[in-house]
Amino acid sequence: PTWLVEGIMIENSLGFIFGAPGCGKSFIALGQALSLASGQPDWWGRKITRNGPVVYISSEGVGDMKFRIRAWQRATGVAIEDVPFFLIRQSINFMDEKDVDRLMRAVQSIVDKTGEFPVAVYVDTVSRVLPGADENLQKDMTLFIRACDMVRETFSATVTGIHHTSRAGNMRGSTVFDGAGDFLFHIEREKSEQVGYMTAHKIKAAQDGWKQAFEMVEQLVGDIKGTTSLFARACDEPTRDKGAWPDKATCRLILEAIGSAWNIGKPWSSM
Repeated sequence: PTWLVEGIMIENSLGFIFGAPGCGKSFIALGQALSLASGQPDWWGRKITRNGPVVYISSEGVGDMKFRIRAWQRATGVAIEDVPFFLIRQSINFMDEKDVDRLMRAVQSIVDKTGEFPVAVYVDTVSRVLPGADENLQKDMTLFIRACDMVRETFSATVTGIHHTSRAGNMRGSTVFDGAGDFLFHIEREKSEQVGYMTAHKIKAAQDGWKQAFEMVEQLVGDIKGTTSLFARACDEPTRDKGAWPDKATCRLILEAIGSAWNIGKPWSSM
């Protein structure tokens, strides 16, 4: 495979970044997208092997998107005035062939303008592009995957969907997502915590199962009002006092591991 971001996602693939509301998944996806578009050599310490235009579809959080972008610029020191980052703010229905055709023509206009195919297309969030669809129905989600594949195959771009979790903590909707995704990254962060974790739930072309700590940092955006926005960056595993309880996200991972071991007949304990 040819990597787009080494060890994380390959070129011309489909994957998902998913997590509970407020966990920071959109900030993580936006930072990754801006790194690809602005010619950065790496993202969170992992080598970027191909840079180029990026299309970001977001009808969620549009009101403060400019502040999020400015916060990323201020935090990284990367100028973004001439960066080939294209934000689509209109709502798009991936279940409607006419809307998908509009999207294809919009991306083609970007190709005509820049002279190259986009390296990545982000859909933030999946639920916003599926109005009226039942995420638990395989036939509905197959239509969504087909629309993503049309974009991916036509423009040789990696398509990433940003999605929510169910109350059980797994990715919401049909198992079609799990089967179709070449990479799945689970984002977990308690709203009261600054630090969270990105877990590699699935990577077809590399080792998965690992987790990366990240932190949400408040950053001034540089306007005269003193506006701030959040910025997601990788960080080291937080140190804790000996004997202290782990954070809630780590406790959940422990419980999931205990449950998985029990289900395959290899429990951690006979009790």
